[in-house]
Amino acid sequence: MSQSLINNYMRTITLLFAIFFVHAHAFAQNSVKKVDVHELAAILDEGLLIIDVRTDLEFNKGHIPGAVNIDLQSKSFENQVSDFDHNRAVYVYCHNGQRAFYGSEKLISMGFTNVYALVGGMIRWQQANKPVNY
Repeated sequence: MSQSLINNYMRTITLLFAIFFVHAHAFAQNSVKKVDVHELAAILDEGLLIIDVRTDLEFNKGHIPGAVNIDLQSKSFENQVSDFDHNRAVYVYCHNGQRAFYGSEKLISMGFTNVYALVGGMIRWQQANKPVNY
């Protein structure tokens, strides 16, 4: 193999690695962050944007104070969240954490940059005796 061909391969491999690391860094910057009930409760009075992605029925059975209900399964979910500041911290929760994670991923795919999913959802929130509004 000629030296020129080897140099071309090395440049190509170096370029591919650079592209990979740039994308990996960007993905890490915009990945779903986790927040536990104690961390969220400690900052609850700070005018947070908290989105409850459960159904209306679930929300009305009890929700975190200050939360807005935007059902993840609703056809208008994207429309309802699109007006929020995409750079503002957003805290997302559901019943047990699964829909919150999916909802958080959805927000990130829409350009939100600072998204937190509540670990354990309302189940853990209530088990920890945190405040609930009805």
